Order: sequence, then C-alpha cells, then structure tokens
Amino acid sequence: LRVSKKEPLPITVNDEYIIKYKENSKKKKYKKSDNWYLLIQEAPLQYKISGPKIIRLITRVNLDESNTENDYSFILREDGRFVSNYSYEAKSSSSDAIVENNSNVVSGYNSSFYNVPKGIHYYTFFSNNSVEDAIYLKLEEYENK
Repeated sequence: LRVSKKEPLPITVNDEYIIKYKENSKKKKYKKSDNWYLLIQEAPLQYKISGPKIIRLITRVNLDESNTENDYSFILREDGRFVSNYSYEAKSSSSDAIVENNSNVVSGYNSSFYNVPKGIHYYTFFSNNSVEDAIYLKLEEYENK
C-alpha cells in the first residue's frame, strides 16, 4: 500500500495552476487540486529531491473541441542523464476537469511511479508537445506502508 506524503515543488520558476474537477458527474460543486505546473518546450521543470523515496508523476494535457483525444509525451532526466520518455494517450476526463484561472478543459490524469535513489538528485522534465498541448505536471511523494 502506498500513501501520499507531500507534494515536492519545482526549483524552476513556472506558474502554478489549480485544476478543478468533480468527483461525480452528477455533482455541481468542483473540488480543487493545487501544485500543478505548466510544462512546455520553452520552460522545462526541475525538482531537487532527496532519496530514497517513491515519487508519483501525474500529468494532464489541454484539450479543445477539435482535439479531444491525442497523445502527449515528455522526457525525464535524473542529474542530467536521460531516464525515460513517457508517452500517454490523452482522454477526456470523466470528472469534468478544468484549469481554475482560464477554464481550459484538461484531460483525465495519467500517472507513473519513480524510485528516487539515495542522495540528492535533480530531476528535469522536458515537454515533447506543442504549446497548444501544454502538459500540467504534479509530483507527489509516497511511502510504502
């Protein structure tokens, strides 16, 4: 069983966004999820994380009427070395997810877990997407229970 402990913040200066979503499509009230950061080609995100620990990478992407389902991807580097190219299929959110300040519709979330080794490490995320397909990235620290 994994339990979320906290959300690491990036050391790069990118705008923070709040994603609003409904737990149930029948409900009218939105819940809020903060600490989402915009990942675009011109502005990679970097985090300083001390291990060992498990982090969860959670992503969403902008959707519009003409682009309701699309693929998106980003690259993860650890201490400057290539780790992986993450690719996901963007699907409409079942929870009516939108960005709070601009009401952009975003996809349902995709996530992966990553094991941070012992020591201090720098993780840099690079987008492979166009500006229109901006990625919203959030990290959570987990511990095994």
